[in-house]
Amino acid sequence: MRRSTPRPALPIPGPAVAALAVFVTHAAIALTVPLPGQFGKYSLAGRQLLDGDLSAERQMDFSPLYLLLHAALQAVTPAASVVLEWLQVGLVALAFGGLYALLARRFGGRLAALAVAVLAIDRHVLVYERLLEPEPLLLALTVGLLVALDAAAHAGDERHSRRFVTVAGLAGALALATRPTLLPLLALVPCALALQLLDDRAEDARDGRLAWHRLREATTLRTLAARSLLFAAPIVLVFGLLALRAADLTGSARTPVMNPGTVFFEGNNATSRGTSAIYPPLVLQLVRHGGDDEPDVAHQLYRRVARAASGEELTIPDVNAYWSGLATRQLRAAPHGLVGGLVAGGLEKLRRAVHGFRWHDVPTAWRYDARLGVPAVPWAIISALFLVGLLVEARRWPHALLFYALAASQMAVMIVFYVSARQRFALLPAVAYFGVAALAALGERRRRVLLLVLVAALALVATLPDDAMVDELYLRAGHVAIAPRLDALRAATAGSRIAEHQDETLEALATAPWWLDWMNPAYFPRDDGSLEARLAERLLDELPPPGATFAAPARFDAATLLLRTGRLDAAETLLDELLAVDYRAYRGGRETSEPRVLKARLLAARGDHDGAREELGHVLETTPDEPFALADLAALGGMTPRGDDPSARLVDAWGAVDARFVLGEAFLRHEDAANTDAAVEVYTWLIERLPDLQEAHLGLAAALARRGEDDRAMRHLVAANRIRVEPLRHADELGALARRWAAADDRTPARLLLAARVLHQLGQFGDARSLLDATAWPPELEEKVEALRERVRPIG
Repeated sequence: MRRSTPRPALPIPGPAVAALAVFVTHAAIALTVPLPGQFGKYSLAGRQLLDGDLSAERQMDFSPLYLLLHAALQAVTPAASVVLEWLQVGLVALAFGGLYALLARRFGGRLAALAVAVLAIDRHVLVYERLLEPEPLLLALTVGLLVALDAAAHAGDERHSRRFVTVAGLAGALALATRPTLLPLLALVPCALALQLLDDRAEDARDGRLAWHRLREATTLRTLAARSLLFAAPIVLVFGLLALRAADLTGSARTPVMNPGTVFFEGNNATSRGTSAIYPPLVLQLVRHGGDDEPDVAHQLYRRVARAASGEELTIPDVNAYWSGLATRQLRAAPHGLVGGLVAGGLEKLRRAVHGFRWHDVPTAWRYDARLGVPAVPWAIISALFLVGLLVEARRWPHALLFYALAASQMAVMIVFYVSARQRFALLPAVAYFGVAALAALGERRRRVLLLVLVAALALVATLPDDAMVDELYLRAGHVAIAPRLDALRAATAGSRIAEHQDETLEALATAPWWLDWMNPAYFPRDDGSLEARLAERLLDELPPPGATFAAPARFDAATLLLRTGRLDAAETLLDELLAVDYRAYRGGRETSEPRVLKARLLAARGDHDGAREELGHVLETTPDEPFALADLAALGGMTPRGDDPSARLVDAWGAVDARFVLGEAFLRHEDAANTDAAVEVYTWLIERLPDLQEAHLGLAAALARRGEDDRAMRHLVAANRIRVEPLRHADELGALARRWAAADDRTPARLLLAARVLHQLGQFGDARSLLDATAWPPELEEKVEALRERVRPIG
């Protein structure tokens, strides 16, 4: 009698169980830990695309496939964002199911299940599957590509193999339409297909000649050619469509997807350390005021600044060439030259790429990461296993070729551009594969001790923090603390004056003092001292003790404000403490990150220009294109350590617009007649190129006021206020300008009312009240005067 084959009680394949388990776990976390606001740039761009409001150039700033997905969902449901969030949870679950299948075939079900369990609750996964960014789609397509190729290798029938290869090509094509970062992996697939056609003896070096002869056989070559063609056809088609799309939208097919030149600049300029997007000074300033109606406005601002600098209507490829060219010049000027700078910077980025620190480049990701209370294996351990796995799998490299290619391509993206937690997300399949390979090797008794020591050492190195990481944590803590306070302030001041909420404003800014540069509020009373001075005093009273986690960045912020408000001795004490421990802040281009630049400004304020130039020279020896050091050196009449004119070097390294932006502030900071004239020239040029640049109008108003050209200065102050009333700049000088202008011989009621309004905006309520009370107002202005009188009445 023939025996029947026993059937399992639950004939459910392992990959399906893994996918279902991940989906249920992630759904439970998503339902219990709400997202603190959504990162909505793609949602907004998708809506604008549907409504015909997204310009052709702007369409090039987004992932083509992911943008279309947003637009398609918004066309069919008003809850598109919610649907897409859950779709991404499903895509990630499917990716983990496929990952389980790949790992189980090579290393067994137990290690595969362990890898899925560990990585499924990693913060990279839990955070970025919820954000509306392309990474979950890219992860699913990448795993789909690898699963299809693995299925092709084990199909046992050429027709089935070709079908799976075709599926892999479609997945690769869709991945290319999502982000171009998988191109190196796609290029190596034909090599992997060739290795699949060799017998198992190809791993043995003694059989290499036999394997080569077999590969050269006509039948084998025809099979390889057919599979390669089936794989490459959809990829070539999609790449061609992307090029045609770029040519149609921008007139040039040279940059078919997104903006690699600007991203290269962000990770390689002199104020960057290769983490997240570090913008040039003016682009960063403009991004803060881009508004909520423009998705990811930085792309557009990069083009605007490049075109203003060149005076030409540059194409998108030209704009990318402009910014990558500036970054290359800065790298070339580095102490070790272009090649040395690239190598040194690449090694530093490599260290950050494998470090346990998560470089979130989206504020929502910071906040959601902080909310997640899910226990997880530290990334430093996962990263250490990944690195060890890269070594131990080298002996079986033909079977791991695609995983090596994935690891190399994603690491190369971070090394060439910059490191971020989002970019590490796409590395997960390779991390899983090589991490499991390391765990499997640890099971071999003869190498266990050596590998354990290596894993432990690498994990330890991947946990050691540096100044940039401490500063990033400090900024995140401040961002998380100030956000709800600012929301409460906005709600409170909607029906009252900000003057009645002084304590709350000061309390909010004390949690994130660098925010003052971007938010310095108008209409805040300053009769009894500036907001900067009050905040500096508050920070000085609450400094964490030396050795505390945030002792250095807190001292840097306090020293910055003390210096601005003339508290030179107190500022010097803090700066000397920072210099003694060789601390460098990392403020992402907001202002200088160098305590020595602040020390130079302090010495210059005391009249020691030689000492100031010496301090700036020290900075420029190690960072030749630090923009704020170059600008201050130019204002102080010095030369760079290499004998260059700092103004010319600044223009060459940062472009004409950003150079003039930081030079204008430096000329106003170091006051003398020559610098005042230089500031007028710089800001006049900027206004010609960027007429709606509020900072340029304010700077020009302050410079003209110093020259006694009050009428012209007031015109630019009014022009600045028409653009935006905040943040305030040069408040003391502009207040004196308004008082002088009101006291001029040709006073008219309209002139006096304008002066009173300016004084109110600057927080000089007492002077505004005096002006209002000392003037006989015509009946047609009485209503406006009374309204202003109410706004400047004493507090309490």
